[in-house]
Amino acid sequence: MRPVIWPELSYDPEPTREPRHLDIDLAWADYQAVRQPWCPRERNEVVDATLRALDAIDHAWRTGDIGDLPQLAATLGVDAPRDASHRHYPNAAIPADAHLLARLGADFDPALGNHAPDRLLGPWTALLQLPRDEHLLQIAMAAGAFMVTEEEPLSPRRKWSRCKPQPRQELRDRVRAIAHAPYTVYPVHSLEQGMATLGAGVGEPPPSAPVDVSEVASLPGAPPLQVGDTLAARIVKTPVGPMVSLGIAIPGPIPPAADAWLDLMLFELRLVDRRAGPLDVLRKRGHVLVRRVAEAAWLR
Repeated sequence: MRPVIWPELSYDPEPTREPRHLDIDLAWADYQAVRQPWCPRERNEVVDATLRALDAIDHAWRTGDIGDLPQLAATLGVDAPRDASHRHYPNAAIPADAHLLARLGADFDPALGNHAPDRLLGPWTALLQLPRDEHLLQIAMAAGAFMVTEEEPLSPRRKWSRCKPQPRQELRDRVRAIAHAPYTVYPVHSLEQGMATLGAGVGEPPPSAPVDVSEVASLPGAPPLQVGDTLAARIVKTPVGPMVSLGIAIPGPIPPAADAWLDLMLFELRLVDRRAGPLDVLRKRGHVLVRRVAEAAWLR
């Protein structure tokens, strides 16, 4: 596991604590399933190591010191190569727009407008002004449709897909297309007539073709997307090519610590799902990575 490289912070590095719905019984069952037929450790030992791993993860986020996380990863069997990924999805439908997702999220989480911008944009939220940043706020609320809260382990999108009467199939496909796309950050290599060529993202290969970035939102007071900047987005692989969803332009390059941040996120997910790869954690909690990158841009 790579060390976490934190810049000098002028504020708490975890201003918005992420909800943690970790089932200890599920963690033990997953350990047994992976370690069978050879399961050398008793339940109490695995539970204790899991709880120590959670404390070590929190400590790493606060300080940048990974401590004994590599040893705990080996003990718990969560140290498989990061590029291991066992879940793949076919080319998706055309993604739904941010306006629809924001409305969907607010219907099932009335407090979405309070917590989603903080959890996606970090300190930039304090600079939001309407109507100037209306599109950015809409993207933040749309991203919130995929976030769980302390009170509710199901995201608004999951609750919406299970409600009765069930939403029509075409609409479910368009929303699912975004949910299956990892939310990560990409370097912008070139820009021409609203089309951007992107490099490999954190935990994700580069898109197969240039993408339309005309609907990408800028951070408050920041310039539009430029070559050398970072694009935070869910790149949806559709039958007509890759499409940007929930795109945000972040000034400057991707921080060197971004890969280590992804390692921390993946470590935590693998405590209950050892088959998980980077794409799985970016689908579920990619907003955490986006916020970290936005925080780094704030400090520059």
